[in-house]
Parts: sequence; C-alpha cells; structure tokens
Amino acid sequence: MSDDIPPLPSIALLHERHSGLTEAVARCYAEGVAVCMARHHTSPRALRVLSEDGLSRDYLHAWMARSKRQIEVWANHDDATRDAAYGVVIAAAEAHLGLFVTGRAPIGSGADYLVSPRPYNAEFNDTVDFEESETTRLEVSGIDRCGDEGSLSARVRVKVEQLRRPVPARPGIAGVVAFDLARVRFQRA
Repeated sequence: MSDDIPPLPSIALLHERHSGLTEAVARCYAEGVAVCMARHHTSPRALRVLSEDGLSRDYLHAWMARSKRQIEVWANHDDATRDAAYGVVIAAAEAHLGLFVTGRAPIGSGADYLVSPRPYNAEFNDTVDFEESETTRLEVSGIDRCGDEGSLSARVRVKVEQLRRPVPARPGIAGVVAFDLARVRFQRA
C-alpha cells in the first residue's frame, strides 16, 4: 500500500475522541470489523470514503487477525455486519467529515447516533449536550455483499428517506459501508 494514503482512525480507540462511546463498545466494534473485513479482504486495505459533495478519499485500514473463537462468536452475519458498520462508519465520519459521536440517538429519531464537530476531551471531561444545535443525527447501515455501486447508492437513498421521516427532523447524515467493496458513502438528509 502507498505511504500517501492516510490511516483510518483506530476503531478500537474511538472512545478516546468520541464521548458517546466507551472503550468496551469501541473494542467490540473493532472485533466485528476484523471479522467482516476479513470475509473479503486482507489487512491492510484501502477503504474508499465518498461524500455527496463528490469528495472521495482512500483511507488505509488495518485490522487485527481473527481467531477461530472470534469467527464463531461473530457467526451471526447480520449482527456482525451491523456492529462492524457502526465502527467503520464512525471512524470514516471522523476522518472524512470531522464528526465525533456524542451519544446514541433517541428512539424514533430515524438515526443510530448523534455526532458533533467537537471531539471529546478527556482531560476536561468535555461532553456535548444532545440538544446543542451543532449535533447531527447519524444513521448507519452495513452491507456484507453489496456487489456494485448501484446497490450501495440504493441503500443510501433508503437511509436518507428514513432520516427525513421524523417530525420535526433534525439535520441528519446517512453513512453506509459495503464491506465487499471496501466503500463508505455519506449523504446528508
């Protein structure tokens, strides 16, 4: 891999900059990512991240080797794909969009997480208020075997529509990862 590709933030260490994640959750997501990425790729792998403004960038993602036990624990493909998607999309949102998780989104909000442009500062126990105007809803989705860009775009459209349903709708971003394509696509609702 080329040295000029920036690294994707470590998923296992996301809790250090995202006040809405704990160390245990970040490590769990990292383990799921290792299982899901290894289904299709070898580590390290360039992960292409695309946003609606046409900005596309590759980020180098390296993951830990999977053990037999981890493969068995993560044998439910749907759950593994969902949890791994959280990790990849959150790391990509940090690297590509400069957004950090502040907490889980409320039920009925059409989203999974709330994000802010302000990282967590453990030294000051700095957290972001859920009601702050700078928070945005983040809806996450993962596809194990997407096949092509058209299928990825179709899932993004579904997730954008989901974000538009709650009334009143707060700003939202859909983030979808296709593990087989090693792609993340973001689109604002």
